[in-house]
Amino acid sequence: MRERWVVVVMLLAAAGLRLVGLDRVSPPGLSHDEVANWLIDRSILAGKHAVYFTEAYGHEAGFHYLQTGFLALLGDHALALRLPTAFLGILAAAVAYALNRRLFGRQVALVSLAVTAAVLWPVFFSRQGLRAMSLPVTAGLMACFFWDWLRREAAAAPPAAPPRPWFSRQRSLLLAALLAGLSSYTYMANRALPFFFAGFFLYLAVVHWPLFRRIWPSLLLFLALYGLLSWPIVAFIQTVPAAEVRIAEVDAPLRALLAGDWWPVAQNARAIFGMFGFAGDPLWRHNIAGWPVFDPFLALLFYLGVGLTLWRWRDPRHAFLLIWAAAAALPTLLTIDAPSSIRFILLIPVLGTFPGLVIHRIAHLSTVFPKLSTIFSKNLGITLLTIAILLISGLRTARAVFVIWPHNDEVIFVWQEALTQIAADLDARPAITEAAVAGWTPDSMDEPTLAVTLQREDVRLRHLGTVGEISTVILPGGEPAAGALYRPAALPLAPPLAGRLLDLGLVRSEAGSFDRYAWSIPITPRPAHPLGLTFGDELELLGYDLLSPCAGDAGPTCQLLTYWRVLAVPPTERRFFAHLVDAAGAIAGQHDALEAPARYWQPGDLLIQLHTLPTT
Repeated sequence: MRERWVVVVMLLAAAGLRLVGLDRVSPPGLSHDEVANWLIDRSILAGKHAVYFTEAYGHEAGFHYLQTGFLALLGDHALALRLPTAFLGILAAAVAYALNRRLFGRQVALVSLAVTAAVLWPVFFSRQGLRAMSLPVTAGLMACFFWDWLRREAAAAPPAAPPRPWFSRQRSLLLAALLAGLSSYTYMANRALPFFFAGFFLYLAVVHWPLFRRIWPSLLLFLALYGLLSWPIVAFIQTVPAAEVRIAEVDAPLRALLAGDWWPVAQNARAIFGMFGFAGDPLWRHNIAGWPVFDPFLALLFYLGVGLTLWRWRDPRHAFLLIWAAAAALPTLLTIDAPSSIRFILLIPVLGTFPGLVIHRIAHLSTVFPKLSTIFSKNLGITLLTIAILLISGLRTARAVFVIWPHNDEVIFVWQEALTQIAADLDARPAITEAAVAGWTPDSMDEPTLAVTLQREDVRLRHLGTVGEISTVILPGGEPAAGALYRPAALPLAPPLAGRLLDLGLVRSEAGSFDRYAWSIPITPRPAHPLGLTFGDELELLGYDLLSPCAGDAGPTCQLLTYWRVLAVPPTERRFFAHLVDAAGAIAGQHDALEAPARYWQPGDLLIQLHTLPTT
């Protein structure tokens, strides 16, 4: 009964670390990867179905169908994108407990549950709307059923016992094969599973030949079912090799190894071994850059557990654990940026097993040393130590998740915190129904990001921006006249444009990670040089302001502002060209660009563009 309540408490702790502040606190916004997931999910709702989606460097389809169900039920927002991953993260902790309960008993299982529930690595990937966390769940469940089957096969049946029906004996193996096949549709690190099966089956053949000789037909059946269930996605990838261009971008160590240079792989191996207690994943996209997986105490237990497992390698349980860990490491061992915690995600079901084995061994020694026996009587010491691991690791993780990680500049940029805050500001200002939003990817990801983040449906957005200084702005027209221009504080606005916006009567407000320029009356520009020229009934060039001389005593550059009024939405994208010509008519300098995609324009919008032309 005590064990059941301890498990419940740990799962509740796992749920708290994964669910609190999931929508906008940590992560502080939506990453492009999460937005790409949303686009795939929307395509499923629109009727597109596949076993593998080639978008966004290639995605296995399994998780997307789960995530799509949440979107259909809850709507388009960050919480709906992340809830399935959070629930998978909680389930991963339960699966780790179930697997280790089968392998090593309750003491190891409880420690494994505490580690999986509270350590930053599994918590972090449970808070992203990404597919990686689905692999530890399906693969871990597969291992549970496979070990159930193997344990029964290894046990000698009583001589007088009646033979069990074939299906009854093979049911767990068939379920394991089903889950192994399902793992092929989760995350690309599933490619490690065939290496695990090859290694473990070879181990059984070499070290436990009598058992292997008895069960090899069943193992062949398992592999056949696994291959059959995986074949649709394997066949697709083989016929569309460009579907996985991402692998070609990160497999430099593998290519070096195949060419005879083992040094990059050796460096990766050292980094992977050190990630648990010395220096972890170097990318802020995956954790707090450089943080080791464990605190010093758990790291010591982990490394001792690895040594203990190596020492007891003849025990099939320990061999199972070692071969699983080695196979799980292959995706990061053979790619760049090692140690990559996301490519090593298959380790999570056994992450807490290694420290758990050491604690279990200490408890076992209590039968030899009387003082230890007092401390560990009736498993109370193990329970208290496990709860201490949960509390210490949970507090460390909570500080990482809610205090350190979301306030890092790279995290703020990658998870687009500014766009999230802009959407929240628009949600809180119903009077603004026409708005323009500057960002870094107006041609691609800004629009879907705001579509997910913004909860209002009565506001029309225009998108603009650049990777550098903003030199073009859109001031939405239409009715009502009230509108706003938003820009992330980290994306600078060219000073001449910023000054002109204030001259036009816009009111600037600084609000956290963004600036808002708002107006409530129609904007009437009065360029110093009015023109009133129309272009194809789409645009009217109202005029221009010359900001610096472009002839005579001109400096190295000349600048001018042009003012345009949209008359009709163009059928294709447009660019504005400003050319400086010399006395002979030759082009002396030019500026050919536009940072405001035409597909977002609406009749009545005002575009102001800064042109900087070199004069030499």
